[in-house]
Amino acid sequence: MSGWSRAKAQLLQGVKNMADSLAHLHRKTNSDFSGRLRRAADEVSGTADEAAAKVATHPSQLSGGAAAWPAGSTGPAEIRRLVPDEWRINRDIALTMADHDPLDFRSGRSAAEKKTEQEFRADFDRLESFVAFRDGRPVGRTRLLSGDDPRTPEMKAVWVSPDVRGAGIGDQLMAATLAWARDHDCSAVVLWVRENNEHAKNLYSRNGFHPTGAARPHFSDPGLRSIEMRNDLV
Repeated sequence: MSGWSRAKAQLLQGVKNMADSLAHLHRKTNSDFSGRLRRAADEVSGTADEAAAKVATHPSQLSGGAAAWPAGSTGPAEIRRLVPDEWRINRDIALTMADHDPLDFRSGRSAAEKKTEQEFRADFDRLESFVAFRDGRPVGRTRLLSGDDPRTPEMKAVWVSPDVRGAGIGDQLMAATLAWARDHDCSAVVLWVRENNEHAKNLYSRNGFHPTGAARPHFSDPGLRSIEMRNDLV
């Protein structure tokens, strides 16, 4: 087995062993918690790939047979619902999204740069923004748009910074956003996602969304389709 493979296997096994131990302690009192721990262990494989690659490039990071996590990839994020005075955070995220994921976000850099403070503040009249922070830095966001039926908002502009993807921040954002929707008497949350965006679809599916069967051309490329997904908040 190569050094890369050993590093990856050791790292992933260590995380899964820890999750198994914690799950055993909590199984009798909280089966949902143990299930989440197992899912977290399974989802960490992507981060393990990155760590193993890093160790393979820099063997000095191996110590006692254990590989180090990539910087910034561990630990929970702080999830916060923004208020209008935090409009600059939404502006900065819009600029970042335009640079990193232009296929899946309507507003390009030019539109975000031209948007005024007044316009960003006005967004708060119809949009709730939930932002994940790591060490004080915004690393993810979800938004809920209130439409014709205020009890069925649309989740929009789901984004996680590329440098922390695979660390569970998307799931944290989903949980916080859906909890807020339940607490505010929403009956369901809907969203649209590019049909071939398997990573995003998997995130939504494991957080209770299911396809409704509705589809439409993708806004950035008519050759692609977007599909609707729905969470009934049960």
